[in-house]
Amino acid sequence: MSALKSIHHLRVLKEFSDKPRKKMTDYERHLIRHVSLPTARKIIKDLINSNLVSCEASNNDKRMKLLTVKETDYDKYI
Repeated sequence: MSALKSIHHLRVLKEFSDKPRKKMTDYERHLIRHVSLPTARKIIKDLINSNLVSCEASNNDKRMKLLTVKETDYDKYI
């Protein structure tokens, strides 16, 4: 992905770049302060599809998705 679609994509990368394996609800809670819930989910999906964030199922609860930021150098998108 050559450029991020919005500042909200950048906010997620910056906030969670040093916090691996956080729940998807943590990402949603962070984004809900700025956008609506459907938009927050769309932003997370965009990040996963562009391989900036990886998604995996939890070992304890398979319904819970854990996200890890792959692209920690978010400064190049500014």
